[in-house]
Amino acid sequence: MAPTPENASARLPRLDDLVSREFGKCARRFDAQAIACTRGLHTSLFIQRFKQGLLGRP
Repeated sequence: MAPTPENASARLPRLDDLVSREFGKCARRFDAQAIACTRGLHTSLFIQRFKQGLLGRP
């Protein structure tokens, strides 16, 4: 039984699906990088406050 054009196109991923999958990967990667940068910023601010002796004060 030879595949008909309808069956062949049904098995191929749609362009929208491919784009959304790649966008999702990119968004998750960007989110992970943003979280890492935020942690780094908070760490550096904590160290700065520690060196200035401001941790005990509000």
